[in-house]
Amino acid sequence: CMYCQDVGTYIWRCTSKDCGILVCVGTAKGDYGCVDAAPDDLTGCVKVEANTFRCPQCYRAGSLPVPYKIRGYAVRQEYTHRNYFPLLGVFLSWSGFGREYASDIVRRTLQEQFHLVPSRLRIASRKLKGGNNRPNTVKPDFEWLGSLNYEGNILIFIDTHSDTVTGDLVVSGNATNPNSLPVHEVSCTIYAMTSRLKRLVEMSVTVRMAYMSYARDIFDFIFCFAGVSTVDSLVVPALSRFVENVFVYNMGIWAALERSFGEDKHALNSTPVMLSFAEFQNLPDNTRQRVVDTRQFFGTKWLQTKMKTTCMECKQTRRKIATPSWIHACGTENIGRCWYQWPLTLTQRMDIGITQ
Repeated sequence: CMYCQDVGTYIWRCTSKDCGILVCVGTAKGDYGCVDAAPDDLTGCVKVEANTFRCPQCYRAGSLPVPYKIRGYAVRQEYTHRNYFPLLGVFLSWSGFGREYASDIVRRTLQEQFHLVPSRLRIASRKLKGGNNRPNTVKPDFEWLGSLNYEGNILIFIDTHSDTVTGDLVVSGNATNPNSLPVHEVSCTIYAMTSRLKRLVEMSVTVRMAYMSYARDIFDFIFCFAGVSTVDSLVVPALSRFVENVFVYNMGIWAALERSFGEDKHALNSTPVMLSFAEFQNLPDNTRQRVVDTRQFFGTKWLQTKMKTTCMECKQTRRKIATPSWIHACGTENIGRCWYQWPLTLTQRMDIGITQ
């Protein structure tokens, strides 16, 4: 079974074209299976048979009602949260950079997540040197995406140094005499070959250059580290989770950042990160507007931020509300939690708005 990796009472194959995954099915009360296709308890009607069976993803893709029950945590998670678009990952690295720790970890993460349906993942690795980003070099990779009607995601992962003054990416030379190019020149032949979903993760580039490439509608989002230097061993685990959240679990771009770097204990102490991404707003005249949003995530110490509240009844707003001094942050093992003495005094109750 694709979901539980086990064998149920029956194993049925999805009859949808270009799918054909195997799912364990229970056809009678008490049978084990990720899908419950037993007859209806009241009418005795059989909901689905082997020759008409379609998997949950195919029903979801067609916006069709599922005629059976979906059992088990694993299959529900797969059905509700995972991203089933194929993925083309293009990994570009400077041959003089040294260890390719970051790109290697991200590649392995994607391969593990796509191992049940490996045909949905294609990875192309290129060195940043003359000729490797020419159209004829990457043509086979985009022909693969073209065979899927371009209904897939593209990840462009650039692993190299950048010039701290200009933000240009180092593509050749050596540590004492590097040659650099603007990011749009490094990847121009890649994004020029397709206008579909375009996403970019960069190990190093300045905020200004990333924003310019993004604002011109070249990419859907650009993620990069905004510090002077990065320590791979500290930032790569969180980076891998960010890529996984976006391309595997289909999270929103900013939510994926908060669930990766925002919950990491070490990465943001090493370097701030920058994320530039698009959101589409519905306007009153039934048109849509593409809005570029750029945010730097430095990581604020717990309870040191100031809050803003708005009363839902009277609409009165209070700004810059500091945390009361009697509320204390827990240790680093309890991120997001606080402690305070109980019971509260009258003054403490008034601090948090309790007046009666």
